[in-house]
Amino acid sequence: MEEMVKEVCQHPRLNEKAPDFEAITTHGKI
Repeated sequence: MEEMVKEVCQHPRLNEKAPDFEAITTHGKI
């Protein structure tokens, strides 16, 4: 999961939703 978190950090929009990163992982890769 750490790898996906890193990808999220690379995306400003997803980074803003860091607390909801779990929802992102549920959908897999966006």
